[in-house]
Amino acid sequence: MRAARLSRKAWKSRASPGSYGVSEKSVYQWRRTWRRGEREALRSRDPSGYDCRLDPHLQTKLAAWLDEGSAEPGWVDDQVWTAARVRMLIGRKFHISHSDASDQAR
Repeated sequence: MRAARLSRKAWKSRASPGSYGVSEKSVYQWRRTWRRGEREALRSRDPSGYDCRLDPHLQTKLAAWLDEGSAEPGWVDDQVWTAARVRMLIGRKFHISHSDASDQAR
């Protein structure tokens, strides 16, 4: 419903969609949906993305390993958990490969 409120406000005031943190294309899509009377289609949905591949038991184990610090698995020089190190730890401990889109951008 926030979409409807934002789009109505933007349509009346001609405010920039960017000032609301959305693209102009999104505002036009919302407006089309709203005009067709499909208010339900504007409701928020669950977050997109993949489900976690670690069940709650494995997440608990991972949290414990992270609490031990990064020196334990071998990063003694710089004892900081980075996303890359966490992915590597998951791969080592659970034999699950995990990629990150930001890795591909580099």
